[in-house]
Amino acid sequence: MKNINIRELEVKWENSKNKINQLVLKSDKPTMKMMRFYKLYITSPFDITAKTLFEYAFCTWYNEKMKGEL
Repeated sequence: MKNINIRELEVKWENSKNKINQLVLKSDKPTMKMMRFYKLYITSPFDITAKTLFEYAFCTWYNEKMKGEL
């Protein structure tokens, strides 16, 4: 399994806040699901499986939603 740079994910999340807000206002379903998943992820006890699943889900969502045009 490839190593994922946690700091890189945090920077992507911070840099994407404006676009995320636009997608939330449009009720974009994948973004709404990612926001719920993120909330569950940060409030749950540490679990390596959950961490790995979140990182892959986040990367997929980010590549689809944040790199394209609105």
